[in-house]
Amino acid sequence: MPYTEMDNITLTKLALILERARKEPKFQFTSLAHLLNEGFLKECYYRLGRDRASGIDGVCMRCRLVRESC
Repeated sequence: MPYTEMDNITLTKLALILERARKEPKFQFTSLAHLLNEGFLKECYYRLGRDRASGIDGVCMRCRLVRESC
């Protein structure tokens, strides 16, 4: 899934935030929620490894894909 122009802007902003956080570890960001748009979150979801731990609901990806309970 290719990035859109808005996603590239989001990635650039995240890179700048990362740089500032590394330079100023005591700096407190007030909110980063405005960077988390639908497209960016979908991309994160698709990049997740399917062999990772279960989510907060306790359902692993394998079970979710076949709609079973583990």
